[in-house]
Parts: sequence; C-alpha cells; structure tokens
Amino acid sequence: MLVERRKCNGVDEVGEISFISIDCGLEADSSYLGDLTGLTYVPDGPYIDGGENQKVTTVYRNRWWGPDTRTLHTVRSFPSAKGQRNCYSLPTHVGSKYLIRLDFLYGNYDGMDNPSLKFNLTLGVKHWDTVSLDTTDGNDGYNVHEAVFVAWASWAPVCLINIGQGTPFVSTVELRPLGILP
Repeated sequence: MLVERRKCNGVDEVGEISFISIDCGLEADSSYLGDLTGLTYVPDGPYIDGGENQKVTTVYRNRWWGPDTRTLHTVRSFPSAKGQRNCYSLPTHVGSKYLIRLDFLYGNYDGMDNPSLKFNLTLGVKHWDTVSLDTTDGNDGYNVHEAVFVAWASWAPVCLINIGQGTPFVSTVELRPLGILP
C-alpha cells in the first residue's frame, strides 16, 4: 500500500522525522530533486540563524560538475570570532537513532585561496570531530564527516566552531533516521 505524506522542514504530517537533505547556501524558497538519489534538497535557512550564503568559484563548480555534486556548489560560511559556535537545529525524536553527515568543499568561495582550514564540530555540547581541510590534497580538500547518535531532545544542535584557523563553512547537511537498526 502506498501512502502519500506531506513534509514540512523534515517532519511529515504524521509526525515522523523523514530524510533531511540540506544544500547549505542554497537560496531561500528554492529546492531541487537530486538526480541520482531522488531526494529533495532544501535551503538551510529554516535550520540556522547565522552565517552567509556563498558560491564556490566557477573553476571548482566546473571541476565538481555532475549529477551528484550540485550540493557542493554553494556553502554557508560563518565568519565569527574564535570560539563562537554556529549551530544547525535539526528535528529529532527522543530515543531515536540517526545518522548525521556533513560535506565540505572549500572551492575558494571567499577568494582567499586558503591552502588549509581547520574548525571543530560538536553534536550538542560534545566534541564530535575536527574538520581539517587541505586544498592541495588532489581532492580540493573535499571532506565528509559522519556520526551516529541517539536523540536526547526533539532537536539536535549540530555546531561548527571557529578555532582561529580559518572560517568555518559547510556544503551539505544530511540527517537520516535509522529506526530499523539496533
């Protein structure tokens, strides 16, 4: 039996958390269907208050062109003081298990040709990982960071923290419920 569900900000009309696929830096009131995945990518505005929308340079858009790389063409950057946190608020259900995935492609979005950048990620108040990008690594500094967690509240703060080694930014944020897994 097929059931149609309407979704608003990642929560469908029966209250279940669905896949959330966020193209960071995407213009407000726009969304698109991923060519390979068939998933709908939405702008990040409803999930975060701070930061600036940016586009990677044409050189990188051309280099990273394909049906599964559109999410890497824009970023949200967080020019802020050292120690400042910028957090995405993602809807969750207490006690449910989730996969969180963040993609990063610098793409010289700021025109500064930074060879390396480093900033921290937290899930809630707990340190999750350090993003360390080397744009001379032959992969343009492309990085993916993933974590599995059990929700402790009705929303999960996923934060980027400036540690004074480059402006934090993110290309894509994806949240996947893992309800059928132990």
